[in-house]
Amino acid sequence: EEADFDIEIFTAEEITKILAAVRKEALPALAIGAFAGIRTAEVCRLDWSEVDLDKGLIEIKKGKAKTRSRRLVPITPNLALFLKGVEERNGPVWAQSEPFLFDLMRDAGKDSGVKWKHNALRHSFISYRVAKIKNVNEVAMEAGNSPDMIFKHYRELVTEKQADAWFGVTPEAVAALKKRQE
Repeated sequence: EEADFDIEIFTAEEITKILAAVRKEALPALAIGAFAGIRTAEVCRLDWSEVDLDKGLIEIKKGKAKTRSRRLVPITPNLALFLKGVEERNGPVWAQSEPFLFDLMRDAGKDSGVKWKHNALRHSFISYRVAKIKNVNEVAMEAGNSPDMIFKHYRELVTEKQADAWFGVTPEAVAALKKRQE
């Protein structure tokens, strides 16, 4: 469980670099992990039919959730921009294996010069979301975690300004970074 590790998070600058380096087919899964805080294993079980851009919600069905309870996760405005850019939104969000997704994410870290951190997509989302909306219970519900766990481990790790930067990472920012690197 999350508590066994020090909580490590990415900065907005680091996630921009990672998103710029990740292979195109892994971008939606990575963006969902970073900006919706969905566990990688849950992303790997997610189907595009459960991602409702119109309603702005991702449904994690009971049978696909680690905690075995259904939850609705809001699609943040920046995540919506990343997902709208996906041409083919049918079938699984990630059709390959979970270990392969981990490999691609670690490779993106390496290629971008950012050290990959254990569970940092989820930890980052939860930390920035708490700083942004200041509601531990709501974030706990979205993350499929206990308020106690959120309160103990994620409160006051980051500032609201840092949260604004995190949720301000957009496909345009990623594209601009790629262009500068060329």
